[in-house]
Amino acid sequence: MKGAAITRVTLKRMGPALIPLPPLAEQHRIVAKVDELMALCDRLGAARGSREAVRDRLAAVSLARLNAPDPETFQADTRFALDALPALTTRSDQIKALRQTILNLAVRGKLVPQDANDEPAALGKQQRAPVATVVPFEAKQSWRWAEFGDVATFENGDRGKNYPNRDEYVEKGVAWINTGHIRPDGSLSLATMNFIAREKFESLGGGKIRPGDLLYCLRGATFGKTAFVEPFAEGAIASSLMIVRPSAVLDRRFTYLYLISPSGRSQLLRFDNGTAQPNLSSGNVKKYLVPIPPVAEQHRIVARVDKLMALCDRLEASLTAIAATRRRLLDALMAEALAPAEDRELEAAE
Repeated sequence: MKGAAITRVTLKRMGPALIPLPPLAEQHRIVAKVDELMALCDRLGAARGSREAVRDRLAAVSLARLNAPDPETFQADTRFALDALPALTTRSDQIKALRQTILNLAVRGKLVPQDANDEPAALGKQQRAPVATVVPFEAKQSWRWAEFGDVATFENGDRGKNYPNRDEYVEKGVAWINTGHIRPDGSLSLATMNFIAREKFESLGGGKIRPGDLLYCLRGATFGKTAFVEPFAEGAIASSLMIVRPSAVLDRRFTYLYLISPSGRSQLLRFDNGTAQPNLSSGNVKKYLVPIPPVAEQHRIVARVDKLMALCDRLEASLTAIAATRRRLLDALMAEALAPAEDRELEAAE
């Protein structure tokens, strides 16, 4: 085959092709051996598929029982998960589900013990949400529910005439942050960051970050993405983002964990318009119901999650190493299987 984008083979071209021609009896033996080995591969594949299906069901059930905890069986469910999940978690998608379970337990107060000496969050006039309000879960006794707008302030970007155009980006200047710069771990990508000139930055009337801020994505397929502003102490945000400034009753790391947790995502979905390009407003986000543990407990929750996520990182790294080892063994196996027969006989003789 040669030349054109759409290749074709003709009888004239096929005619001079060379093919290997073992003795007919050997051809029969080759075909029989290949059939035998392919059947073995089929059985191995079916066995592995069945084993993976059982593993998936067990992992899903274990995590489901933790995500919807029953107070009477939670301790037993936790012990079972701790014993079983290392063996059941064999793929990166399963580790992702494990991370979500950790977040869900964290923001429900299931990861660290409560301390009777902790001062409940002082919300002023804000009290626990009314009984008629549907809350994501039943909070601990020392916790409070509050609307997000009562425990944080928000700031949109400047959407006026001074909004920077792409042709106004500069190589060095003040950070101009959009949703594409938010990485999965809540950090901002330095490699892809855009910058605007100081003069353009000064002309903007809003959307300027401060140290300690969080960023929250309001629109598009990735709405709900959340990030810390570090390492930038100065910068401005695109219209797709909103600045979140938690008050003193909220540890910003706890706030971040809640926003990316299944419970926090459930608040976002209350305002999902169901379109391909969903949109939120700051007014929507202000209505989120946010759990407020005592500040000291928030600090303990954050520290606990950090340790557990580090364990997930190590587990993920071990899976990568195992996969690399598996690939090397497969390569060696294929090299052995494809080596000329006389080479193998020589090695055996040596």
